[in-house]
Parts: sequence; structure tokens; C-alpha cells
Amino acid sequence: MTNIADGRVMQEGPGTVTFWWKVSSEANYDWLPFYADGVLQDRISGEVGWQQKSYPLGGDGTHALVWVYSKDSNDVDGSDRGWVDYLQWTPSGGGGGSSTTDWDPAPEICR
Repeated sequence: MTNIADGRVMQEGPGTVTFWWKVSSEANYDWLPFYADGVLQDRISGEVGWQQKSYPLGGDGTHALVWVYSKDSNDVDGSDRGWVDYLQWTPSGGGGGSSTTDWDPAPEICR
């Protein structure tokens, strides 16, 4: 996995993004949020084991999917990082079926 401060994926058209994530951080101070098109969808903090998340995204055009580990300047708890893995994009809409794009492994998000 790659050590980076944030992870960004650009994806075209309507569809559903699915991924697994976890975090090991100072609870309620250091966060791993997920943004879709600049809008906060969810965030985790503390000691959170692997969880699967799915978000449907409508509309044409490019969707920006962003995870950014944010840390305060005080204490260090746990591993002080987050992980995102098994990232999938499944297109939706009319036409002849759908295909799924997998990105694996996805980046490790750390301070």
C-alpha cells in the first residue's frame, strides 16, 4: 500500500462506489472522512475495524471520490492512520448491463 495524505479517484457517470475502510486514530480528534463531489458522506475516528460502505452517485459528468486523513497537532493514539481497500465502481443507468471497475489495493491514508 502507498503512504499518502489523501486518496482521490475520479469516475464518470452515475453509479455506486463501494469500499472497505478502517481507522486507528485519536478518537474524536483525528478523522478519516469520505467526500463524494465535495460533500462529506461519512467519517470515522478512533479504533474502527474494517467496514464496508456503499454510496450511489447520480448524474452525468465526473465524480470526485476523496478520502483525507485529518489529524490535530496534539496526541498520537493507535497507528495514527486510516486504510481504504477493495474500492469498486459499478455504473448504473440504462443500456446493455453494467460492469464493475476494481481498484485494488487502494491507498493507505496516513498523516
